[in-house]
Amino acid sequence: MEHCALPKLPGKPPLGGEILSHDFVEAALMGRAGWTLWLAYDLGGSYEEVPSTLLEEMKRDRRWCQGNLQHLRLLFTEGLFGAHRALFVNGVLSYVSALLWFTFLAPQHAPRRSSTSCTSPTTSRTAPALFPGVADLAAGLGASRCSRSPD
Repeated sequence: MEHCALPKLPGKPPLGGEILSHDFVEAALMGRAGWTLWLAYDLGGSYEEVPSTLLEEMKRDRRWCQGNLQHLRLLFTEGLFGAHRALFVNGVLSYVSALLWFTFLAPQHAPRRSSTSCTSPTTSRTAPALFPGVADLAAGLGASRCSRSPD
């Protein structure tokens, strides 16, 4: 079908080149051409095979991540419906949100020192309950730095 022809994105990978996560892109291009689209959620069976090893699963997830990040380049393509743009944003955020969450949490768990004495890391009240191992690790790192004495 001529409307499913995927464009090659300008530039080099990871955001350029062949589109790696194509199903929603094909649907968006068909919708832009005037086709009516339906998500057939009630069909039995699946044509997607599960990777047989963890390494294969990780390769597939990397490919999907790169493909979803490429959707940023298509977000403002002329003629796309708002629903397709929302699906593109959802796909991008499914990977970017983890990085955003990490950048939010990391400074809260970093060991801090005062100018006159060594203090333990300051964390939020909910972080130790949600991530006790990370809070213990951060506290341990702060303590080990403080307990060393100069020779």
